[in-house]
Amino acid sequence: MDECVRRLSLRIRLYKVGGTVIHHQALLARYLRTVKKVDCKLVDGFIVTGDNESCWHCWIELGDGSKQDITYHIADIPDTRASLVHQVPDGVVRVDLAEERGRMIVDENMRLFDLFQSDEKKFWSEAPQNVKSFRCVK
Repeated sequence: MDECVRRLSLRIRLYKVGGTVIHHQALLARYLRTVKKVDCKLVDGFIVTGDNESCWHCWIELGDGSKQDITYHIADIPDTRASLVHQVPDGVVRVDLAEERGRMIVDENMRLFDLFQSDEKKFWSEAPQNVKSFRCVK
């Protein structure tokens, strides 16, 4: 599965697909559902680094409970010290809320996440054109 995610991320980078982390995870969900015929869902929580810092994040959970996150592939950041969790552990600092700009980004990402959960059709209609038109191929 990691190879499929890596290849999809390369195509997203090659075609300079814009949008946010939510759009990229939604593309991964669409790819897994339509091309790979895998049961999956977009979930949210927090990414926690080895430095005891965290920020709001979302990823794909497969039917077997495993997690797939296309973000690190797109950003080309191999961080094996990061973990995806549903609640911020004690002693971990939320760095995404430290500045006004960070709070605005989190608010918009959470809005898009909620829209994807409640009305995927509307989510895709509001997506940037190069996100909407991106084709997930085998």
